Amino acid sequence: MKVAVDLFRAEIMATLKTVGEYQLRMEQQLALLRETKDALLRADCEHWEELNAQRSNHEWTFVHLFPRCFRYSFVIFLYSVIEAELISLCTEFSRRRKIPSLNLHGKKFCLERCKPFLFKTIGIESGKALAWNKLTVLEKVRNCISHAGGVIEDSKDKKFLKEATRAGIGIAISKHTISKGRLDIAPEFCKDSTDAAIEFFSAVFERGGFGSETAKVAR
Repeated sequence: MKVAVDLFRAEIMATLKTVGEYQLRMEQQLALLRETKDALLRADCEHWEELNAQRSNHEWTFVHLFPRCFRYSFVIFLYSVIEAELISLCTEFSRRRKIPSLNLHGKKFCLERCKPFLFKTIGIESGKALAWNKLTVLEKVRNCISHAGGVIEDSKDKKFLKEATRAGIGIAISKHTISKGRLDIAPEFCKDSTDAAIEFFSAVFERGGFGSETAKVAR
């Protein structure tokens, strides 16, 4: 009796699921921090006028600034994980099938380089196009954050991103006085992007003939 598990697949899937858990826990901590600071502010301010004077800065910090900092950093982190695991996956396909490796040279971003390799060279069916499209949006949001500080007008993908902000996927253009014109990212976008990565990798593993990610008893 043997325990069959594909360790390569299991490691990648475990990493992606851990990233998802991290996002969930940190959002919970942000909410808790805001509640704690709300309570401290009310306790420290003896008069309504004093409380009202402090509220604007408090709201900016705990409703806008801290959430934006975390979600921007999470998008960059999530994309870096996806990029590294996607390249690793293509390399593993090359090793297992004894075919030329993915060409990593050129100016194209990771998804653009990997897509023809997976869908044409390897022959993975693109039935999970929705998940791939979500990863494409993530990539462009990440590029806007990394290369333009989140300012849509300074992004080379501004037309794409403006359309995406109207699609109800958890990204918007801030109208706040201080951050006007920057991307606002909701927790739903972070979670949905992580779920899309898990869905896509799982589908590719299944269609690519990889073994199970969990232990199964082989008799």
